[in-house]
Amino acid sequence: MDSAQAVLAAQALLVDLRGRLEWFRVHVGLRWDRPTWWEIDNRVLALHDLCGTLHDALAEAETNRARAGTATASSTYGAFSPALAIDGNVGTRWSSAFADNQWLQIDLGAAYRIARARIFWETAHARSWRLEQWDGAQWVAVYLNDQAAGGVEEIFLDPVWPAAQLWRMYGVTRATTFGFSLYEFELYGEPA
Repeated sequence: MDSAQAVLAAQALLVDLRGRLEWFRVHVGLRWDRPTWWEIDNRVLALHDLCGTLHDALAEAETNRARAGTATASSTYGAFSPALAIDGNVGTRWSSAFADNQWLQIDLGAAYRIARARIFWETAHARSWRLEQWDGAQWVAVYLNDQAAGGVEEIFLDPVWPAAQLWRMYGVTRATTFGFSLYEFELYGEPA
């Protein structure tokens, strides 16, 4: 089960728990006529609200921040523009010039604490690449893979790095004679 499936499963459990708590509050409340009922009712309502808060937090954490951002790149090959790497469609892609040391940058529009990144590589993938963030003065590598195999790479940043508005994939060396090419570049985290 990948992280997206785990989040969806947790959300489903929280929705189910909220429903059960509401049923308990309504049905048991109709049968009980005791002073202690109000204490139980308040605790059930508090649990109900907590489930809603957790559900919302999980949904927020599973929002791909790159989709609302702006993509730029060091180069572009043909019609494979940077915007195609953040359009949510794994049938489109960005491709760089046929050279090493190329990058795809995402401006999120505001600072986010990114906890997870996911890259969907095309066959022309990186052999070595970095995930970097702009700290206001320079690019800082937060992840390095110097033995990349392509496919889908999911990176969990633990601990979560300081918030940044600009993030990029910096391709150091290519695995093929073609450029760097990715279907999707996803970033997940919360606002600063």
